[in-house]
Amino acid sequence: MARARNDLEDVITPTLRRHLRERLPQIYDQARRPTMDPLRRHGERAAADALPGTCPYRLADLLRHDWLPSSRHGPGS
Repeated sequence: MARARNDLEDVITPTLRRHLRERLPQIYDQARRPTMDPLRRHGERAAADALPGTCPYRLADLLRHDWLPSSRHGPGS
């Protein structure tokens, strides 16, 4: 993941960064929605229901090479 973020730093332009920032809510929703049904079909209703309805992350964080989302269950979970 860090390598992909480093690669992005080499090619992302200010215009592309602005476009991604504007589209992040739609990109997140397009990833979230098709994930929910398979989770439910495999008995993971709580996991599906726990997916936030809106993107909880900032683009700047997603692009930082040392950033990972925090776990609700604590470190290492």
